[in-house]
Amino acid sequence: MGRRAKSLVTAHAIAGLAIIGIALIAVSGCMPNAATNNSDPARVLAGQLFTALGAGSFSDKLLPGKEVVYEVHVGAGEAFEMVARSVRGASLGIAFVEAPDGRIYMPDEFSSTASAERPFAVQTVPVDNGGAGFRIAGSSDTAGTWRIAVLVVPEADITAVRDAIDRKSTFEQLFLLLYLLNGPIDQPDGLDLIGNITKLAFPQVAAFGAALDVVIDINIEPADRIDLDKPPTSVPPVVPTPGDGGDAGSEGSGDPSTGGQGGNADPGAGSDPKDPADPGSDPSDPGNDPSDPGSDPGDPGSDPGDPGSDPGSDPGDPGGDPDPDPDPDPDPDPDPDPGPPPNDIALEPIVTTGDPVPGQTRARFQYFGDPVIDEEGRVAFWASYTGGQGDGGLYVYQNGRLERVLDDDPAGVGSVPGRQTADYFGNLQIEWDEGAHPLSWGLDGRLIFVGIVFGEKSSRGVYRWRATDGDMIRVVDMEQIIPLFPDAIPLAYWCDFRQVGISDAGIVTWVQRYSYGTLDRQPVLGKHGVFASNGVEPWIIRDHRNSFLNPGDVPDQNNSTYFFDFEILSAVNPRGDLLFQASYIFGSGARGVYLNRGNGLFRVVDDGEGRSYPGLPAGTIVGNRSKFPALAISPDLDIAIETVLTDGGGTREAVILWDGSQWNELAGVAGSAADALISGANTRGHVVILANERPQLGDGTGMLDLTQSMSEELISADPRWEMIAGALNNNDRALLRYTRADSTPGMAFWTGERLIVLADPALGLPITDADALFAMAAPETDRPGRTSALNDNDEMVFRVGSTGLDGIEGTFDDVQAIYIGRAR
Repeated sequence: MGRRAKSLVTAHAIAGLAIIGIALIAVSGCMPNAATNNSDPARVLAGQLFTALGAGSFSDKLLPGKEVVYEVHVGAGEAFEMVARSVRGASLGIAFVEAPDGRIYMPDEFSSTASAERPFAVQTVPVDNGGAGFRIAGSSDTAGTWRIAVLVVPEADITAVRDAIDRKSTFEQLFLLLYLLNGPIDQPDGLDLIGNITKLAFPQVAAFGAALDVVIDINIEPADRIDLDKPPTSVPPVVPTPGDGGDAGSEGSGDPSTGGQGGNADPGAGSDPKDPADPGSDPSDPGNDPSDPGSDPGDPGSDPGDPGSDPGSDPGDPGGDPDPDPDPDPDPDPDPDPGPPPNDIALEPIVTTGDPVPGQTRARFQYFGDPVIDEEGRVAFWASYTGGQGDGGLYVYQNGRLERVLDDDPAGVGSVPGRQTADYFGNLQIEWDEGAHPLSWGLDGRLIFVGIVFGEKSSRGVYRWRATDGDMIRVVDMEQIIPLFPDAIPLAYWCDFRQVGISDAGIVTWVQRYSYGTLDRQPVLGKHGVFASNGVEPWIIRDHRNSFLNPGDVPDQNNSTYFFDFEILSAVNPRGDLLFQASYIFGSGARGVYLNRGNGLFRVVDDGEGRSYPGLPAGTIVGNRSKFPALAISPDLDIAIETVLTDGGGTREAVILWDGSQWNELAGVAGSAADALISGANTRGHVVILANERPQLGDGTGMLDLTQSMSEELISADPRWEMIAGALNNNDRALLRYTRADSTPGMAFWTGERLIVLADPALGLPITDADALFAMAAPETDRPGRTSALNDNDEMVFRVGSTGLDGIEGTFDDVQAIYIGRAR
């Protein structure tokens, strides 16, 4: 076995031991009858201090893997209910329960329903931060004390350690294994050498062993007023304290039994290089027909609930049902005539803190989310307000006026499409720079957004509002997703929707994080997947759970390989081609970028060995097991990836671009290496990159250094160009972000001829006392000609903020505004 192979085996072994072992210790009580905990209740009860809790809400700090016993005293004829949850995507579980009569119950005796032999019920409760809490409810005929031993699993911290493992040497991995086997960070006795080496190599373990904040709510009522068997659908997340992490990481993939199998077979090697998905396979057919995104966009695989048809029917058929229809529109976005380069930009405020709120009598706007603009100049954004009913809403600026799409006024019952009449949109608490849900424009004024539902039943979903007539429909909600997981307990299922996008044909795609309890009472926590819906039925493109249960669905890998984790970063073009990245287990390499096109899933790149990439040096390895920082896809299937390349010349950061025939490693003028991808890809196949710390525009055949022509105001600003908030339109005009030497922010616009200032508080643009600028722009969400911070009419939108005299975000003197700029 070679050195690399040994390292991979060691990494997987350590990851398995560390994560599985700790998870089994700490998560054992998360589900109604999870695996029996190895703790000795008699020992714990004899040697542990108890914390007595009465009715009310309490906060505490728990160490991972350490049982904390809580006492709840209940009177005769009374019942109690305890609901516990934590921050940082952590999961809470129960190690054992002692009833007032002295009987002790272990997790394998738990149930989601109570009985005469077991006078309590335990249920998993998903939490909106991606973790999982629990709810236990019990009653007793006589007065007495219930004792509940609680455990916590830091899912987010486990993910951080896991992600770091693959980047470390075998030596460092061995010390991590010894460290985890001998004791966590709060038991350092005798482990100085091991502990010091481990903490140096894996700084993530500091958070991994740290105490986690939890909140516990206790309710004590007469027995007939508490339903032991009915848990809440979900509970709010605990507000994290500064320094807390947020995302527990996750894992996602696809369900071959419901159409996620396509693209598994290896089409062969050495054909036509027109397949970006597999440049060494049969590139004449990346999706049945490279010019055909899939016959009927409303039917991505015969049955919208089964886009892969029969995964076992024909191993040579990437999607089960080849598409017989010709491509009705080979070029949905012909290059527009850009016209002469503009000379300047006229700025206009759309809305400002303190402005009246449409649809509310006395409400005034407070904070805003980042705005997005569509092809016709319509601007959409989330906002919060004060003095009205509810907290915030979704608003659109069109035809010179501001209008409400929705708000979270509780009086708006019956406003949620496809839901009960008692339901309404809620939880729209936008802060200084957080709280806004995903949203994206589609063709012809179709606005896609994620909404949280309150009322008769809490839920969440993706909805479409149409600017032309105000029509709103449900695209998909959580209840429609649950049946895609046959082993899920419906009341114990939770998911969210991220990175939503829509094709011109109306197919909506998103990345989803989910948790649930299985029918055999096992926890499935913090997983990810890639999904789609035609507005009638959703389907799985790939997700972790189904890939784990049905391995072999990772393109160009063996039959034992399954998807392990999905990144939120994904990009969709007007045709509906979806580009996403995921990691996998038990294959060659560990991570890849994939293209879902029509009826099939195809590998674009992965970090496996022995791959062939036309245009790149022979033997090049793309990626290094870490996530790809940025992705972009054009309407004509130009694909840009920010990555790491390894070849005979060593390892280097790079941006590579598939131009329809080969890969090009992009570089700046004079060959300077690319630092970052900062825009989407337009119909010309062009992108904006940062190289030698300067923005460069072009493709593999030529690049233009945009800093070679700048206005006097911009030259005097001495800008330091940022790797974020870049946008590009189909006229090769670009929106860029910079920072002055004194750290104040600015934005610039490339007119096609020179760079000019768009916003710079030091120049009074748009106001002098602003200290923050924001724009909805990233390679994945920058869809030239559809939705971004810039459209093809050279109109651009951004958000500006001032923290006021105190310089502190989130205080009374904050001011924000949304501006539209029109080049002229």
